[in-house]
Amino acid sequence: MSVPKDLSPRSSEGDEVHPPESIPPTGATGGATIKPVILDVPDGVDIIDWVAGFANSNKVCITVVGGFGKVSLAALSRLKSPAPPLQYIEHLTLINLLGTYQFSTLAEGSPIFINALLGRLNGAVIGGAESRMVVMGKVGLSAYVFQNPKIITIKTEFH
Repeated sequence: MSVPKDLSPRSSEGDEVHPPESIPPTGATGGATIKPVILDVPDGVDIIDWVAGFANSNKVCITVVGGFGKVSLAALSRLKSPAPPLQYIEHLTLINLLGTYQFSTLAEGSPIFINALLGRLNGAVIGGAESRMVVMGKVGLSAYVFQNPKIITIKTEFH
């Protein structure tokens, strides 16, 4: 990876530009590992609870990048909407699933966010932020598991 050069008139030829907070290069992660996985979620369980339980029991952060299978119940909400989640109790096909869970040893718990896109038997497509989704049969999730990730907080001057 090359470092950007500052070629503005006020700089000397080719000064290196370093952002105030930078992501460490590969190999300088301090023991952090990333592992791609396929997770089989068993029949009858809630996907959110299962993903959180998997992450907590393995002490890892997880990013789900896709999913496939069937569900029998889905509770979906719109982001930032005060309305309660809409509940669908029917045969639904999981078209896509995307989300993240950050493992934390802190008492207040860990944030989880999963967004789902589902197909109904009548051909309609529904989606939203998932608050509950029960597996029917088996669901497969494509994910990345992170151990010991470095959390970077980027300070911004924009308000």
